Formats: sequence, structure tokens, C-alpha cells
Amino acid sequence: MTFKNNIYICHMKETKNKILQSAITIWGNDMMATLDDIAGNIGISRRTLHRHYTGREDLLKSVFNFIIDEYLLRLKEIMHETSDNKTRLKQFFLNDVESGSRYMVFCQLRKSKYKEFETEDDNFMEVYSIYTNLFQNLKDEKQIRPELSMYWLETIYMLMVEASLTSMDQGIEKSVCLDMAWSTFWNGIKFEN
Repeated sequence: MTFKNNIYICHMKETKNKILQSAITIWGNDMMATLDDIAGNIGISRRTLHRHYTGREDLLKSVFNFIIDEYLLRLKEIMHETSDNKTRLKQFFLNDVESGSRYMVFCQLRKSKYKEFETEDDNFMEVYSIYTNLFQNLKDEKQIRPELSMYWLETIYMLMVEASLTSMDQGIEKSVCLDMAWSTFWNGIKFEN
């Protein structure tokens, strides 16, 4: 491979990454946004976008996989940083709020017709397993209420993260938002003797 070919391949990878980042930003605000919106956000044509992705579904799947791969890596880092399950849960929660538009796109994809991406992706299944095991461990340790189902825990978790992101978009200071959201979530699920 020549030097010229290497530059072209690097440029192609860079463009593909810019398209992914643009899609995350744009769809983080509006899942109905078009491929033209995504391309225009980074100053390329839709034709250029189609050199990298065959269409909306291909880009959605790539965004989903990108977010999950990134997400799994961060969860594993948190798991290695602490062995305390409550601290892990809080760090997961704060990480999800910090990821902002990535988390919103992820939630929207999970709520949409693209839910099948989950079952096709080993990394998603590992992420899901990390969360369910963590919630189960917290139940076993009698830190959270045993009657709460995994579905309920997942739903309230997602809603609190989304509420945090919405509140920050409305101008509430980030640190205040994080404190309120975490304490609301934790107080709603914790086990009280």
C-alpha cells in the first residue's frame, strides 16, 4: 500500500467517525432528523454519507454499536475502580448523565423499532448483564428493596437519567442536577429497615 492510499484510508475513517459523532449529536436532540441533517451538520453531502452507510438503518445500527462498545469499556473501568456495589451504581448513573446525547440516542433506539439491535449485539448483552447483576447484588445485600423488579429498576433509572439531561438543558446547574437526580433515584429504591 502506498503513502497516498494510507492517507485516503485515514481520511475515510475520519469522515466515517465524524458522521457517527454528528448522528449522535443530531439524534440526541431529534430522532426524526434526516440523513441530510446529519450530513449538513459536518459539511458533507448526503452522497458522501452514503459512501460510508447504506442508509438510515445502517447508520442507526453503527451508532448503536459505537455507543455500546464505548459504554461497555467505561462500565468495566468503573467495575475495576471499586468493589462497593452502591458506589458502582452511582458511578454508572453519573457516567450515563455525563454521556448526554449518547445516552439519549441509546434510550431512543431501545424504545423504537430498532430494539432488535440489542439481541444481535454481544456487548449489549454484557452491558445488560452487568446492570442486572449489580441490581441483584444490591438486593442480596439488602441495600435496595427486594420487591422491585428488574424492569422497574431499569425504567426508573432511565427516567432519572433522562430527567437530569432535560433539566440541564433547561439551565439547571449540572452539579445540582446530578445531586438531585441521584438522591431521588437512590431514595426511591433503597431498602429501609
